[in-house]
Amino acid sequence: MIPVLEQVRAFGSVVLTGVLIGFLLDLYRSWRWLVKPGRLGTGMGDVLFWLVVTPTALAILLWSNNGDLRGYVLLGMFLGWYAYARYLSFRVQSGTRRFWVVAGRTWSVVIRMVLWPLAVVVRIVRVPLLAASLGLWHALRVIRGVGRLPVRLVRGFRRRFRWPKG
Repeated sequence: MIPVLEQVRAFGSVVLTGVLIGFLLDLYRSWRWLVKPGRLGTGMGDVLFWLVVTPTALAILLWSNNGDLRGYVLLGMFLGWYAYARYLSFRVQSGTRRFWVVAGRTWSVVIRMVLWPLAVVVRIVRVPLLAASLGLWHALRVIRGVGRLPVRLVRGFRRRFRWPKG
């Protein structure tokens, strides 16, 4: 016979396992809200979620009650998940979403601060480079035109002075 204290500890760990599964589900849901993966990505994410959750729940089950799968285990996991979903899920989801929004804004500000000196240098150098490239383009057109001058002269000569057909 298993002592009562051991049974309470096992039941409590199973309830906490249900809470942990609910928390992991909320993290996955906030990731899906952030990334919006589509049908294929959602299916792959679901498979990956269960590949993470199942061994975790099994390891906790093995640790807490030596892997005995009884009715109270399923009941405890369900009660833990239900309590979490009822009282904590909304807070965790809104907190993780707020975290991702703030992290994205912070990241944007950091990137702007890092790239700002580069943008200033580009604005300073852009005008002379554009002028130089425009001048180079015109110079290349003139050079190309001068290179074609003998061909143009011969064509013009042939058009003006047609040889009589004999």
